[in-house]
Amino acid sequence: MQRRPRILCVTAIDLDGPASGAIVRTQNIFRLLTRIGDVRLLFVDAGGVKDRPSRTSMGGFQLAGSVKLLGPQSPTIIERIRNELDPWFLKTSGFEAAPESRVFVQKLAAAYDMLWIHNLRIANEIGIPRWKRSVLDIDDVPSSLIESQLPLSRGATAKLRLLRQLLLWRRRESRLLARFSAICVCSDADRKRLGGGDRIVVIRNGFVLDSQQKVRQPSIPHRLGLLGNFGHPPNLDGVTWFLNEVWDRILGEAPSTRLRLAGDNLPTTLLPGASNVDALGWLPSVGDEVATWSLGIVPIRFGAGTRVKLAELFGRRCPVVSTPIGAFGYEVVDGEHLLIRERAEDFASACLEMLQSPNAALALADRAHDAYLKNWTWEAQSAAVERAVEAALGSRRAGLSVD
Repeated sequence: MQRRPRILCVTAIDLDGPASGAIVRTQNIFRLLTRIGDVRLLFVDAGGVKDRPSRTSMGGFQLAGSVKLLGPQSPTIIERIRNELDPWFLKTSGFEAAPESRVFVQKLAAAYDMLWIHNLRIANEIGIPRWKRSVLDIDDVPSSLIESQLPLSRGATAKLRLLRQLLLWRRRESRLLARFSAICVCSDADRKRLGGGDRIVVIRNGFVLDSQQKVRQPSIPHRLGLLGNFGHPPNLDGVTWFLNEVWDRILGEAPSTRLRLAGDNLPTTLLPGASNVDALGWLPSVGDEVATWSLGIVPIRFGAGTRVKLAELFGRRCPVVSTPIGAFGYEVVDGEHLLIRERAEDFASACLEMLQSPNAALALADRAHDAYLKNWTWEAQSAAVERAVEAALGSRRAGLSVD
């Protein structure tokens, strides 16, 4: 008689915390895994979770254990040399697990049929070079992040520093298929970056809509909106760029338009002198708010992986203007699903075009919503999750049920 595989999911994401792109992805992948096997979590605490009582569950999943990392620690001279020369060197963040914690993880992993690890940084910090019967979910490929920062860097020294990091991470990434049984990425572009092949599976970022979908009722005067945790560097850079370079161009032609910023950690220093800006803070449910927007913006200029906020806006039938990086990894067409612009003046013109042509904007949003239903619901990712599990189990599939 076949039995369901036992799956240990390793994460440093606090699934009881405020919703973010990483939490949305991690929770929904873990939920899909419960259809395949019996899931338990190993929580890796890098010191960001404080004053919480001991927990037996997190985000609705049972905990198999937890480990706390040491750090941050300054590297020794030997470690600095290894960082430059050894693509298998793991202490790349300054954090690491104590030897007894590493032994605990190895013993715990041996009791499970397979491991699902989110993400590369955690795998490195635990300090295990090779993970048997494992899937690595590398939703943010480091070299992709660094490459996106290059056009924004100023000065030869900054560019050389980034180029050095890019070279180091490309060498490290070339070893990933030797370290893990399978790898999951967010996009076809990331899959190609890591070399392609059957053991690299694309699990696209998606979004789960509210059970009661809100009827869109765009406000007058118009509202533009931006979703995100502004403590996340790409979001902070994006909102700063938009306020400094784009917003006044829009107000010059549509002076009553308001900008709505929905998310935590917005620096108060950004707002003085900014006209018609509403800082909403974190909203437990943004459906009612987004339903009032004439337009959602994704002004992201660097980053890795894909932006969950884009799938959310598509799912809510909200018209979108995005930068190329903001739309990276989604199979979307400029002028069919959204408007994609890079320069500040072009971004502002696209926003005004959408505001002045609401029927055309709605047509874009309808086509984007159709694409969302086909590609970016989490239900649409279930087959990809199953493929990754099968790649990790390999010969162990005999006697296990993977439907």
